[in-house]
Amino acid sequence: MTQQDVLAQLENRALSPKEAYRVMYPKQKSHQLRRAHFIKMKVRTNEGKGIDLFLSVLFMLPLPMFIVRFAIRRMKSKVTVYDGVQLTPEDLANLVGYRGIKVNVDTHDGVKVRIRTL
Repeated sequence: MTQQDVLAQLENRALSPKEAYRVMYPKQKSHQLRRAHFIKMKVRTNEGKGIDLFLSVLFMLPLPMFIVRFAIRRMKSKVTVYDGVQLTPEDLANLVGYRGIKVNVDTHDGVKVRIRTL
């Protein structure tokens, strides 16, 4: 049914305004987010090529999520993310648990960390 047909039926009082609204604007389906199973990390430092090579070999393969969640949940304190926003370790574990998350961390001392969930 086209929009003009719905408006004509509304004008003839064949449809109530609520029914016409439901016909013209159907409910959107919400998509369920897919859970991540692995996390890929890349770390770059200013210490030298040897340390960068060691870190790239260490994080060459993606890490399973259960190891990452275990490490995050072992943290004792809250983490300040941005503008004083405090996150508990449980919140952080839930945020990183979905596919397609990319986190770029640039520190003041030149260390760059890239995290991506798969």
